Amino acid sequence: MGVPWGAAFKGAVKVLVINIVWILVGGVIFALGYMSVAQAVTAQPTSLTFGPELIYIGSQLYLVGAIVLMIAGTFIIAFGITATQLKVQADITADEVEKRLNTMAIITAIKDRLNADAKKPPPPSD
Repeated sequence: MGVPWGAAFKGAVKVLVINIVWILVGGVIFALGYMSVAQAVTAQPTSLTFGPELIYIGSQLYLVGAIVLMIAGTFIIAFGITATQLKVQADITADEVEKRLNTMAIITAIKDRLNADAKKPPPPSD
């Protein structure tokens, strides 16, 4: 006896919807990093007011920041999807355990009641 199909499909839909959110959030952060990389690589300084050394260092730092954004977006997607699957699976399992424990408690209470009724002496007959 396992988890009912209805609960499994309900959990699958929940995972799918939440994963889409993680993909959108991480994708936006990744896209910002990707666009920043493209900007840093194709940037042509229009004026050398600060000197070529400072522009080079600035574009390198900009490139590193863009790559960090891309890595962060990837990790948000990966860990978000994994955490969602684990959480929904744990929730489904906890709900099923709770239902079974409640059922067992009801059955135990009925058995105790039947045993108590069986141990009572019969009423006196007139």
